[in-house]
Amino acid sequence: MNQQIPDPEMVSPILTRVKEGMTVVDQNGDKIGEVETVVFGSVGEGTIGEATGPADSTTPPNWHEGTIVDMMAKIFDDDDDDAGREIMEERLAREGFFKVNSTGLFSSDWYVTPDQVEAISEDLVQLNTGKDSLLKD
Repeated sequence: MNQQIPDPEMVSPILTRVKEGMTVVDQNGDKIGEVETVVFGSVGEGTIGEATGPADSTTPPNWHEGTIVDMMAKIFDDDDDDAGREIMEERLAREGFFKVNSTGLFSSDWYVTPDQVEAISEDLVQLNTGKDSLLKD
């Protein structure tokens, strides 16, 4: 897929290497799922509302309404406290993230921030944490 990357100086170098379809494993090497969507952040404090959305030029499946705000709203349950939710939404919009489509009957989708990535190879993303530390859908 052809990716549209904003100003390279404004994007996490990790996110530029993550591609849709890559396998994602946790710190123990256990498969969590595959990358579904990459969202580049806005990086600057003054541009929180301007996160760039999906990394590629096509609309990925299950991309609801096409905005980062809609995607982030799905991450949080109504029971979460508003202050913590607001802080996390701002962090995701600023730093960017990628969504991992998990497989299995009772699976959840996961949201990974650049600081949770240990290593990236040709078709594999290894995390530096377990899936219990990730935000889930």
